[in-house]
Amino acid sequence: MKFLDDSSNVGTEVEHLTARSAHADDKSYGVLFSCRPSSMIKIENMAPPTKNNRIEKSKRKGKKKQRLWRHITSKAPTSASCEIPIIVALLERGSGFRLPAKKVIEELTTTSRERWFPELNEDDLQARHPNSKRKIVEIAIRFARKNLELREELYPPSDKHPAGTWEVAMKGKMRLGGWRVRGEGSWRAKYSVHTDAIIPVETAEEVESS
Repeated sequence: MKFLDDSSNVGTEVEHLTARSAHADDKSYGVLFSCRPSSMIKIENMAPPTKNNRIEKSKRKGKKKQRLWRHITSKAPTSASCEIPIIVALLERGSGFRLPAKKVIEELTTTSRERWFPELNEDDLQARHPNSKRKIVEIAIRFARKNLELREELYPPSDKHPAGTWEVAMKGKMRLGGWRVRGEGSWRAKYSVHTDAIIPVETAEEVESS
């Protein structure tokens, strides 16, 4: 093995080591043998991040707001009592008997709430499942949509019926026709009670400042 302190081979050995370091990936093999000029090497960027650096970075981004919850007892329509209102909304409001899912939910909970579920208040509409944090009323409506699909009264998602859009099938139209013959009075809103519901309240920062 040859060493750099061998005065007879210093030039040859340095040229050999420099050639080995000059690869396309432009990696630094030390200040003396890098293919970059030493003035371009930013040694401070090569140091691993420290705890203080991470804390300082998080401070610059700002404090993350924390959502708080309180427990309430809420009510929501049963999924079975949502089926007729869904079909009516699609036939009366839909274009080509179809509507986006969000529009159907808005129809039942806001636009026509007094018609279908007048006992729901704002807390009921905001109440959420304690585990999934999803709105309980919306869960009931989506379960009703799934049951309608299983009975072929709504079309399931496919190439002709994109996901996120609900559309009435022929069986759904026939069911609605029979309901209207019996009279709208044959339908009654039914509710389920949820004693473990939660509802969002103000953020932690607002609590601290109050």
